[in-house]
Amino acid sequence: MKKENEKTQNKELEVIMYEAIEHMSGLGYTQGRITQCRNIWESLIIFAKKHRHAALSDEMLAEFTKSNVQNRTVRNFRKRHPAEFHTILMMLKEFSQNGFWRIRRGKIKKPDLPASLAGALHEFIRYWKDDRFMAPFTCECAQHYLSGFLKHLDVNGIRSWKEFRPETISGYISSLNYLKPKSISSVFHALRAFLRYLYMESIVPCDYSNRVPSLRIPADRQLPSAWTHEEMDALMSAVDRSTPMGKRDYAILLLGYRLGMRPGDIRELRLENIHWDDARISLNQSKTGKPLSLPLTEEVGEALIDYLLHARPPVPYRQVFLRLNAPIQPFCDRNRFYEIIKFYRLKADIPKNGKRGMHSLRHTAACRLLEVDTPLETISDILGHSSLESTRTYAKADISGLRTAALDPEEVFHA
Repeated sequence: MKKENEKTQNKELEVIMYEAIEHMSGLGYTQGRITQCRNIWESLIIFAKKHRHAALSDEMLAEFTKSNVQNRTVRNFRKRHPAEFHTILMMLKEFSQNGFWRIRRGKIKKPDLPASLAGALHEFIRYWKDDRFMAPFTCECAQHYLSGFLKHLDVNGIRSWKEFRPETISGYISSLNYLKPKSISSVFHALRAFLRYLYMESIVPCDYSNRVPSLRIPADRQLPSAWTHEEMDALMSAVDRSTPMGKRDYAILLLGYRLGMRPGDIRELRLENIHWDDARISLNQSKTGKPLSLPLTEEVGEALIDYLLHARPPVPYRQVFLRLNAPIQPFCDRNRFYEIIKFYRLKADIPKNGKRGMHSLRHTAACRLLEVDTPLETISDILGHSSLESTRTYAKADISGLRTAALDPEEVFHA
């Protein structure tokens, strides 16, 4: 009887895997990505049978991960990508719990949602943009999070707001356990605002926003990561500036590293924002909407000129930085240049050590200024912070670990 029960349980794991693969195909994932997931999931099922695991528990997934690191049980999977390995396991676990998962990276089509549900979300996003003046990126993230909530309702048989049951909110919240606290906090914020909007517009009979718990993440919960002199020298040296891609990427990295610009502001930088005669870069920040003026240093200016004259494709777009492969166009709104940082970090063989993307260069610029006793008010102006409290986070960094001044204040203030 026990063996029969184990067979049933293992069979259920196989059914979950095949349904997940079918779901991936329907969403438009590439065959290569599907094969990669299948290889890991099939190895997981074999592991579950061998060790008589009954369900996709965190303990079983942790044991399987440890076994793969030690024995490399999954074929054709590179050992140096443990984070991606973990992501694929979490995809299967999330699918087993919810019957779907939120859209991840890649050019895949968005899930179809009942018109009555999707219509309310569309109107809410319009309300946030036009009436509440929320930043475009904030609205985009909210739409992404709330699409997952609507998909959760759809999977649970709710096709219209008249059928809405408030207990499904708890089920959706429980399905977010794979996210990090900061991401969960962002989802909760968007969900509370959406539920309040539904009540305000009489779409639902009660204000259910109080069913979403508050999750406050202190701003200084995690100190900013900063690159050392040696790491930055290695990163910048890894860029081949003789190629069009290298000329573009070098200029992008300098804007983040020397001027502390946000990835969104670099992405949206336009030709008219560069004032060559005054040696300034002036723009309205994508995050706050407030104007920002930065010095166009000689180093940054030369890199921009090299890119604009010898690498930028001759197209009518006003954005400075463009894709170099067809279709030649500006970067998409969600591009944060993470792949650029990752490419050159791996090329230079620099350990990750908490450095995730372009924002770490902004942190480095702030910490270098702090190291040479630049006033917080000045750093706040350079970074375009709306509040001095955002800048105070850097004051808690370990100064002894920041003895590498990559940004020369004289160059910034007297350029």
